[in-house]
Amino acid sequence: METRGFVESGRFETGSIYTILNRMEKHELLTSKKMKGDSGRVRRVYNITEEGEKTLVKGLRSIIQWKKVTEELVDYYEEQFNDYETTPDMKHEDNHPNKKKLM
Repeated sequence: METRGFVESGRFETGSIYTILNRMEKHELLTSKKMKGDSGRVRRVYNITEEGEKTLVKGLRSIIQWKKVTEELVDYYEEQFNDYETTPDMKHEDNHPNKKKLM
C-alpha cells in the first residue's frame, strides 16, 4: 500500500487494513486462519470466498464503467477546449494560457 502511494498520514494508516480485513471477514467476503510462518511467527492468512469474488467482480465492473465515463468527459473537454492540456504531465490550472492573472 505504501509503495503505491495509498498510505498518507492522517488519511489511511497501514494498520487500517486489518480493520478492513476484519470487516470483510465479518461480511463473509474473506476467511482467515492463523498459521505459523517460516520464521516461527504466527500470522493470519486470508482467503477470498465465493461471495468475495462476486463482490470484487461487481466492484471492478463499476470501476471500469466510471473509467469509461471519465474518458468520455476528457474527450469532450479536449474537443471543446482544444488548447487545454490533458496529458499525464498536465500543467497546473494556474498555468493555463487562458487563465487571467490577478495582481
